[in-house]
Amino acid sequence: MIDRKLDDASDHILSFLDARDATVTGTTTTYKDLRDTFDAIISCGYFSRTIRTFSHDADKDEAQTNGHDLHGV
Repeated sequence: MIDRKLDDASDHILSFLDARDATVTGTTTTYKDLRDTFDAIISCGYFSRTIRTFSHDADKDEAQTNGHDLHGV
């Protein structure tokens, strides 16, 4: 039973990574469409921004990052 579920899960992952033209189970969407949407989201630039915080201390007027630097931007 668990082996079958693992096989099914790995098939879904491989189909997504390979952008196969097969439909995702229970939908009319293909893995290729899903991968294209995923790639568009990743490449939009949103996830490559640096997260910034600002100090309320009067001696510190400059913006400081909170230790998170996504892709060095």
